[in-house]
Amino acid sequence: MRTDWTVGGAAVFIVAGLLLAASVSGKLVGTHLAAKILKWQPGEGALIGWLLQTKALIMIIFVNILLDKSLITSESFTALLLMAVASTMLTIPVVSPKLQHMKELIFRSR
Repeated sequence: MRTDWTVGGAAVFIVAGLLLAASVSGKLVGTHLAAKILKWQPGEGALIGWLLQTKALIMIIFVNILLDKSLITSESFTALLLMAVASTMLTIPVVSPKLQHMKELIFRSR
């Protein structure tokens, strides 16, 4: 029987999901607040928030360095890597319809 607690298997996916939720919601809430303060048009804050999700690709570089320096475990690395990839993959399917809608609004106003 194991007495030490290690993260593995399903726990890595659960942690990655929690990290993904925190990452996405943090960026969306931040840009929503900025949009309110700066009086942007409706939807612009959300669009920028979703476009910021691609910033998670930079995290891959950082987590590689952290793993290389033995500052994080391989399980933490996997969870952070999954979060970064999933966050980036969400961008296209969410942003494409928003951009299409904005494009229609722009061309209608001309």
